[in-house]
Amino acid sequence: MTPSKEQPISLNEIGHEARIEYFHERYRGIIHKLRTSTSDEVAKMLAVVAATIGCEIPPMAVLAKYIDLLGRYSPDLLDYAGDQVLRNHKWNNFPKVAEFIGYIKDEHNDFWHHHAALVGSMNAWGINPPTVPTMAMSQRRGGMKQIGVNLPEIKRGNDG
Repeated sequence: MTPSKEQPISLNEIGHEARIEYFHERYRGIIHKLRTSTSDEVAKMLAVVAATIGCEIPPMAVLAKYIDLLGRYSPDLLDYAGDQVLRNHKWNNFPKVAEFIGYIKDEHNDFWHHHAALVGSMNAWGINPPTVPTMAMSQRRGGMKQIGVNLPEIKRGNDG
């Protein structure tokens, strides 16, 4: 006698409350992956890359742009991009921002597609996405930006 394999339960067979919990749990997981990085998280990763490669960090005006562009990605993706740059960057100059983004843009876009598909499924079942109390978000130029959250300000000084 072979052991019976448990058949997965379809969303049609469970109650509405269980469906809500299922979708909300998946939604929170996707939102976590779409959370943007803070200025400090980006600056720390860039400082580690510069120290490891043995090059100087760019002037503040340039660094501010790096922080703006890379801050649109989640801390997990940002760490992955930094690791990949350290593994693959061949010179002792500071890597271009495109080098960091090149390692993570496809996965970030996949998260957005999963988000859109999940929201579409939730709408089809008449379920509203859960509120995410720690962050209000907006999609902006292909990425996420936190709004209404106290982010550390970029220290601006004389780049002279």
